[in-house]
Amino acid sequence: MARPAALTRLLLLLGLQRICGGLKHVAPDVFDFAAVPFSVSWFEPGGGRMSNQSGRVLLAGAALWLLRLQLEDSGDYVTILRTPTGCYRQATRLQVERPAAGCGRPRSSQQTLTDGVTDMLKCPLVAYMEQLQRHHAASQLTWYRVNPGLLLPVGSALGGVTSLFIVSGVLFFLLKVDVVLWFRRTFPDLYASTERDGKRFDAYVAFPPCSPELEAFALQALPRVLEDACGYRLFIAGRDSSPGAAVVDSVEENIQASRRLLLLYTASTFTSRRHTSNNNNNKDKSSEDVYPESQQQLECVILVEMERISPAQLALFPEALRHLRRTQGAVRWWRSPRRCCRGAEPGAGHALCPASSFWKEVRYRMPVRGKRALHPETTALMDL
Repeated sequence: MARPAALTRLLLLLGLQRICGGLKHVAPDVFDFAAVPFSVSWFEPGGGRMSNQSGRVLLAGAALWLLRLQLEDSGDYVTILRTPTGCYRQATRLQVERPAAGCGRPRSSQQTLTDGVTDMLKCPLVAYMEQLQRHHAASQLTWYRVNPGLLLPVGSALGGVTSLFIVSGVLFFLLKVDVVLWFRRTFPDLYASTERDGKRFDAYVAFPPCSPELEAFALQALPRVLEDACGYRLFIAGRDSSPGAAVVDSVEENIQASRRLLLLYTASTFTSRRHTSNNNNNKDKSSEDVYPESQQQLECVILVEMERISPAQLALFPEALRHLRRTQGAVRWWRSPRRCCRGAEPGAGHALCPASSFWKEVRYRMPVRGKRALHPETTALMDL
């Protein structure tokens, strides 16, 4: 749909344009526009007073019409309204947009029609055209129909991009661990080396000493996979503790020397400790000292859940552990299928399979084994 030829770019009412329609938006305490005579003067951005120009400027009462608008017409237009007792000034900024392809108007309007009934389209500029006719300014209206076929390729392209974005997001969510592990393995030079970060171990392994199943997992499965197959350095309580060393001091010192804290637990790890803490303080001293440290270093803790936890059992867990499990999640050993997979030794089964989903999740949360050396200045700052 083309704009009227006499308007060319824009039909503009500036400043006090509503005065000619009854001054409904003038506050009555300013002056009584119905009884007090007034006059309106317009001044262009350069400061000169505006007057009627055939085919370009039309002054009609309090309205200013700009015909065949040009880009250089942009600027601040000033309106001065005078009454016998006062004078009022208002500035209005005009910004002219470049013409667009097609009918030339940079903006378009949208109308909705009902399918199956008689309906019509109405040009939104009809009211302006009627006002121009009252001032003897000619105008012309032309209708154009946009071919819907031209919109189909654009819609198809946008739909294809959206679908590709959604599919890519879903695939990355499902394969995030595999993608990240592959990237770390393929581009180790992009990750900083941890050799000079002041830590001696990649992870401190903590578990309740009263659980034979957890002890067997910590002393056999973890070293075979994370140390022998993946090259990590672990400190395992009960295996690497120095004989005769103070338990509390040893736990604190070795946790500080580790980049991660691997916390193995079952449903009875925390529930049973509440009932036996009074009678078994010395026996469980090493495991009790670990939990406060894990609360202070939540971002470095890897929770390994060995069996299913019911809501009632979870309610008895420490608040810090419940918060960490809710926000960070836990690696769940009990969800792993007990079958042999590629990468496991003959007869080892799923427990020693580095390519299983469980061990991939553990490796994903372990420190990155990068090869990029730190600058001496960075190392010096980290040692302070």
